[in-house]
Amino acid sequence: MSARRLLLLALVCVEASVTTTVSDWLVVCVSGVTCGGKSTATRSIRLKFPGSVLLRQDDYYLADDDPRHEQLPELGWRNRELMTSIDMTRMRNDIQLVLNRKNATMPLLLLDGFQLYYDHHVTSLCHIKLFFLLSKDACKGRRRKRNRRIPDIDRYFEGYVWPAYLRYREAAVCRPHVT
Repeated sequence: MSARRLLLLALVCVEASVTTTVSDWLVVCVSGVTCGGKSTATRSIRLKFPGSVLLRQDDYYLADDDPRHEQLPELGWRNRELMTSIDMTRMRNDIQLVLNRKNATMPLLLLDGFQLYYDHHVTSLCHIKLFFLLSKDACKGRRRKRNRRIPDIDRYFEGYVWPAYLRYREAAVCRPHVT
């Protein structure tokens, strides 16, 4: 079953049964492996539910010249696989702004991010938590096809991307209700 169909099925199954005291919004969190289909799935759902809101963790990366990035001089790059490379305070604030909206025509908030489940506040807001998996070879192949500015994509993938994903996957699958 495709990621998009799985997400649609999950939405249909819980649409009528989910209630919350936090807001009237249904919050769906889609996380997991890089290049695993998260953005494709959430954009497809966003198009099928006009009025829904999509927030992407990738949109909250710090600016390239931000000194908070961990620099990788041996690669001429920065480690973007760390939560410290993302402005999660701004993302949490934006999530809260959405959840505070009243009378939404489609109270569906989609959160898309490769490390969202590291943030306990974000995780606590989610009604549906999905985790996308992909084999190492498939992930590496997809990353190579993307237009990346990374000087040595293979060394970066092997040394930083894949190890960070394995640590995150281990932590994420231990969380309750992550599917």
